[in-house]
Amino acid sequence: MATGWEKASDGKWYYFEGSGAMQSSRWLKQGTAWYYLSGSGAMQTGWLLTGGAWYWMDPESGMMATGWLENGGSWYYLDPSSGAMATGTAVIDGTRYIFDDSGACADFVDE
Repeated sequence: MATGWEKASDGKWYYFEGSGAMQSSRWLKQGTAWYYLSGSGAMQTGWLLTGGAWYWMDPESGMMATGWLENGGSWYYLDPSSGAMATGTAVIDGTRYIFDDSGACADFVDE
C-alpha cells in the first residue's frame, strides 16, 4: 500500500495518506511547505487558481511560492502568509505597488 509521495509512470506526483487513500482537490502542508493536489490527485505546478486567488506552485518541487516572483519577464507579489498573488494596489515594505489585471507589477510609488 502506497503512503506519502509517489511518482506515477506519467511523471506526476501523488500523495497518499497513511490509510493508503490518494488525496485530491486540497491543500497539503508538510513542515513549512504548502502543496496543492488537483482534482485528479496530481501535485499542482505552475499557476493555480483556487478559492478566487492565484498561487504559484514551483514547477520542480510543487511548493507554493511566497514573496516576489519573476515569471515570464514580469514581477508578481505573493503574500508571505497566504501565498495569494497581489492584485490592484498593495503597500509592501512601505512602497505602494500597482498590479495590472494579470497580477503583474505595473508601477510603484514611494510613500
